[in-house]
Amino acid sequence: MYPTAFLPFFLVLVLISLRSANAWAACMGAVAFFQAASPILLVAGGRISGIAPAYGLMFVGLWHVYGHLFARRDLDRLRLTGSTETTLLILFALVAIAGALLFPRLFQGIVQVLPPREGLDSGFTYPLKPSGTNYIQAFYIACILMLYATTRYLCAVGVVSRDRIVAGVAIGAAISVSLGFYQVAAFYLGLPWPAAVINSNLGLPHLLDQTALGLKRMSATFLEPSQMSAHFLGALGLVALGLRRKLLGGLLLVALLLSTSSTAYFGLALLLLAWVGFDLTARARVVLPTLLAIIAVVGVAWMLDQSLTDGRLVESLIIGKFDQGSGAARLNADLTALETLVQTFGLGAGVGSARASTLPATLLATTGMPGFLLFAGFVFVVIRRSLRDTSDGGRALSLALIGLLVGWSISVPDVNFPLFWILAASVGAAYPRNRQMASVALPQAGPVIHGARA
Repeated sequence: MYPTAFLPFFLVLVLISLRSANAWAACMGAVAFFQAASPILLVAGGRISGIAPAYGLMFVGLWHVYGHLFARRDLDRLRLTGSTETTLLILFALVAIAGALLFPRLFQGIVQVLPPREGLDSGFTYPLKPSGTNYIQAFYIACILMLYATTRYLCAVGVVSRDRIVAGVAIGAAISVSLGFYQVAAFYLGLPWPAAVINSNLGLPHLLDQTALGLKRMSATFLEPSQMSAHFLGALGLVALGLRRKLLGGLLLVALLLSTSSTAYFGLALLLLAWVGFDLTARARVVLPTLLAIIAVVGVAWMLDQSLTDGRLVESLIIGKFDQGSGAARLNADLTALETLVQTFGLGAGVGSARASTLPATLLATTGMPGFLLFAGFVFVVIRRSLRDTSDGGRALSLALIGLLVGWSISVPDVNFPLFWILAASVGAAYPRNRQMASVALPQAGPVIHGARA
């Protein structure tokens, strides 16, 4: 085990999170944007592995759950009953973990897969075989379930406020987008980039030096531009379209336009369509001015592209995306995933065995039809329940989740987005069915630390 340069920052977050469950929730919302970092590195069998900071900080949340339960004197009054979305997520996790352990051995050598560590543009498939990646991804599926359950419980019993989660997300988005702008400026000005801190998870590939038509591609605190774009789409839906925070929303919009990522451009269009469809009739006075401002910013970006690159950026990243190598490689990867699904008789090859360009195709190739349907059912229930909350906060959460889902569906095949699971858990806990449970929580409930209540 080796510490990284990110470890001191992580320890500060741990100390802040130990103060109270609300402090933990805010830190979780912020650290969810640091997907390229890891506080420690593990070396085993000649392979380096790190852990996303959000999953490391998750264990502080478990401590708060324990502290809340220990502080109660009337545990029999608390009935954290099951819900449809929780049941679906538990079943999905069981299917995914069991598949990771069983299917690589069951279909070993007789199924062709695109390995998760193979580049999409390689076009090579290999016979399926068990690997350590299956165990790592199964561990992350368990972390997803644990993170969701922890956040949902603390919200449901009234220990964590949904507003604190949103505040943490806003802080994390502000830090990440600021670092993204610095990254682009540093590239042209020759300034140093703190890769030892921000890109400290050496067990994963980092695309730091990518350019498009001579323009620096922004990745900020993420592994690559598409992953950043998916998170910024979620943050834009939350803080700009939902909560109408103009400054941060404007920065996120500009970052998406400067990202040179097709995920950002297609995702922005789809997110705006969803937002207009949901809110135009009910909140026309709010939607129209914001929509016109966004269109104006996009128009300025288009004119800059015309003057600086003769329109080649729009042509290569939007209009002719699937006529070029990148788009064709992504489409081929998804088709390969469907072939894997057929070869495994709809069961999948197990998480960690295969990848595709999009999350739906990856789920089909790894968890099969059972896992895909359970995951889709979970998403459907969460989105439907979030849309029932017509408050600004409820609508903001809906748009944030939709933004993340759009990114997943376009070009990000990674289900390990702590930001999505934190927000989804706050939606489930805020559903009216759980309000009675929140009312029975102790007013000052929280973990006891050094003899004093946090």
